[in-house]
Amino acid sequence: MPIFLFLLTISFSISANAAWDNPTDRYKGEYKKHLNASCPIASDSMKHFVYFAKDRKAIKSHPLLNNPRFVGAQIMYSWSDLEPQKDVYDFSIILEDYEYLKKHGKKLFIQLQDATFYSENKAVPNYLLDKVYDGGAVQQYTDDGNSAGSVAKRWNKQVRAQALGRQFDGKIEGINLQETAIGVSVKTDPSFNEKDYVTGIKANMLALNRLFLLQQPCNMPTLLTVNGFLGKTKVTIKAFTNTAKKLEWD
Repeated sequence: MPIFLFLLTISFSISANAAWDNPTDRYKGEYKKHLNASCPIASDSMKHFVYFAKDRKAIKSHPLLNNPRFVGAQIMYSWSDLEPQKDVYDFSIILEDYEYLKKHGKKLFIQLQDATFYSENKAVPNYLLDKVYDGGAVQQYTDDGNSAGSVAKRWNKQVRAQALGRQFDGKIEGINLQETAIGVSVKTDPSFNEKDYVTGIKANMLALNRLFLLQQPCNMPTLLTVNGFLGKTKVTIKAFTNTAKKLEWD
């Protein structure tokens, strides 16, 4: 009897897994229903981009290429992809996507990734994980204490991207940094502190402003931590927006 129950449990588990469908799959063909839709959209200066996250290969033959309502694609590139070794930069994937979109009359908007929301994903180069950089990155946690990916130690002066290549200045449509919200606090990482974190975000903004003179850099100022210093969020968001205004960012 125990053997029978054991086999039955395995069989049930296999069947359950086989029948499981990713709920997001139901949206895969949704756009097809609206290909011929017409809407009375007034003309304005707003530009629309399709966000692909890290699924950069999905831009190939995508409907946006033939849709005049979309200016281009926003694609996320991780720091580890662009700097495989210390001070050795490889922008070939950005160039490939830029050239492909350009061929179809579309623009590229870059999102730089230095944080992840899944523990198995790493956004920072391996060399930064050395003790010389105080580990370079740290685990993020939810309010419930569950692991929620990792983030570069933005508050550490040594852990900041140094280059992205002037070759894209004036070519790409724009570039943005990731959310300022992180699941880190002094309790989860003693090296973290509020002042240096804000300073680090501003430093990254200034660095982008120096590198990209002919198009729009921007930031994504969101709640700063899930369990760190929410009480000062309004003050800190204002500090970021004030910095952005000085740099004439959106």
